[in-house]
Amino acid sequence: MIISLRTRRTCFFFDKIMKIILHILLIVCCLYCADKASGASLINITHESDNGHTAVKLEFDGPVKFAEHFITSPERLYIDIEQSTIASATKTYPVNSNTVNAVRAGRFDKQTLRIVFDLGSMFGGYNISTLSDPNSVVVDLYTTKNAFGRDNKTVTTLPPPAKDNRSPAEAKAPAEDKKKADDNNKSIEQQLSGILYSEKYNAVFFNKGDEKKITLRDTFLETLQRNLAIKSAKLAPVSAGLDISSAKAVFYPTLTQAFSLSGNPVSRTSGMSLSPAGLSLPLLTGGSLSVLYATSANLSQDAATQYQSTLGTVLTMPLLAGAGYFVNWAPVVIAEINELNSRIALREQIETMFVSVNAAYWNLKVAKEQLLIQLEALNDAVRLHNKTLELIKEGEIAVLDKYQTEAAISSREDALINAVKAFRDAQDTLLNLLNRDLSENISPEDPPTFDYIDPDYQNSLNAAFENRTDYLQALESLKISEINLKLAKNSSLPNLSLNFGYGTGSSMDTGGLGRSIIHGADERSWTASLNYTIPIPNTIRNNAYLKSKIALDQANINMDKLKESVKKEIRQGIIAVLSSKKKVEVAKKTQELNQLKLDAEKAKLEEGLSELFTVISYQNDLVSAQLAYVSATVDYQNAVIALKKSEGVLSSFLNIKIHDAAVADTASDSSEN
Repeated sequence: MIISLRTRRTCFFFDKIMKIILHILLIVCCLYCADKASGASLINITHESDNGHTAVKLEFDGPVKFAEHFITSPERLYIDIEQSTIASATKTYPVNSNTVNAVRAGRFDKQTLRIVFDLGSMFGGYNISTLSDPNSVVVDLYTTKNAFGRDNKTVTTLPPPAKDNRSPAEAKAPAEDKKKADDNNKSIEQQLSGILYSEKYNAVFFNKGDEKKITLRDTFLETLQRNLAIKSAKLAPVSAGLDISSAKAVFYPTLTQAFSLSGNPVSRTSGMSLSPAGLSLPLLTGGSLSVLYATSANLSQDAATQYQSTLGTVLTMPLLAGAGYFVNWAPVVIAEINELNSRIALREQIETMFVSVNAAYWNLKVAKEQLLIQLEALNDAVRLHNKTLELIKEGEIAVLDKYQTEAAISSREDALINAVKAFRDAQDTLLNLLNRDLSENISPEDPPTFDYIDPDYQNSLNAAFENRTDYLQALESLKISEINLKLAKNSSLPNLSLNFGYGTGSSMDTGGLGRSIIHGADERSWTASLNYTIPIPNTIRNNAYLKSKIALDQANINMDKLKESVKKEIRQGIIAVLSSKKKVEVAKKTQELNQLKLDAEKAKLEEGLSELFTVISYQNDLVSAQLAYVSATVDYQNAVIALKKSEGVLSSFLNIKIHDAAVADTASDSSEN
């Protein structure tokens, strides 16, 4: 048979076209099969509800990867499932519980299945986990906060199982081995659930009732109103004020009065007297001025009746020892200085209490942050343990390796329990300072602030010498020592006093009962004297003067010591602020690097290039770095407060005014003025 050239060309062209079509069909089939192999379909949604808890189970026909998203204002929860499909475009599954109303599933794009949870009015938090048999994602939704006082939004994800590449003979493991592995896995998760949500654990370690947020400023103001030590200290200026009143009362006038009756039945006489009646007025220069009056009457049935009266003035004045306005008014001045010192001492106690309250507030903040860090560390240990179990099932690592992760979980649980105790202790300390009931559940609201200050040594030193309470008290005490020295010097002088008196008197005689006056007489007299007294030798008074001089010298030396102490304290305070600032920066960087190191080591573990021991060690390093960062931030806060306390300007730095009122409230918000 002879075929023409034209016919052969046509066949050749047709053959090419068929090959191209077959290649296209082959590529389409491969892409379709690859998509089928890498994806999973949502086959069922079920849920179970009990008191305050709803568990929604999403079942797939293969392992899935997902990303959860929680958005506030309003609160919404949705999960994106990668490379997953659903039979219909959208589907709604009613739940009708107090935490979730319904679950909606639909395609977000060609590669993503989105599952949206319509949250109920009583929603409080959630927890997500995955199961491998069957392939499921379980979402637990709660109405209340967990036992740690934080929202139940901890995500515990178990990685999907890898493809089983074992031979049929290797895959025929006894059913008991699988059951034992499942029991181990369940035991770990039960321990975690027990720690997070156990009512017994909550009753032992935590207060009942809703968590009450409190700001640092409100803590300071509440301390001024409720702290028992400050309430007691408020009374000291009141007592000192009474001492001033008592010192001034020495110069108030004194009135004396006496009235007497007498009689003699035998002589048939009787008498009546108003004696002595007087008014004495102490003088500011020393001594006193007195006015005296006396009157008497003698009655007789047989003899004449006699009346007598006297009126006199007496002046007593020291001329050497005890003389002068300064000497006599000194007790009042000393009482006023003591009263001022009591107010300064009150401010000192308030600012010292501020330092204690500040430390207690931030210690509670640290304890809470450490609690959350330990909780996340425990979750990380659980995830690593679950990954270890999967690797054991795949035969990639030995069964004995699981004991490393189980030991890590036990260690994390122990650290978590200690963190819970530290949190409760810190909470009780702050409640005690605020004089609140220890059953209250308070939590610090303010985050640590990082408004870095740039302290200057000379400015801080000048502020300290103008405002520090101990320095101001030392200055006032120095004044008292100077006054005491002058008083001792005056007391060492001889006693020389002037006494002067002037008086008038009168008497009458009626000549008998019912008869006219027979006679009367008036008398006038005066007296003047100088009294001089001095001990020989004058040892006691001279020694008192010398001791007062020594006390003044000691006060001056103590003042110099205090100045040096203030300089040292200011210098150390500035160094503490600068070093703690640097520690915050270093701790933050260390935390970031440890996180990167752990993530890299986990990736190496996935590729079989690392060991569990290394990953666990890096987890420990990260936890330590996180705790160090939290501690560093609070240390900076405390260092700033301590420096301002050293400068004596803590109240103004906190924008709180401390009034002179030991009588009522001692503080108010500066913004109100």
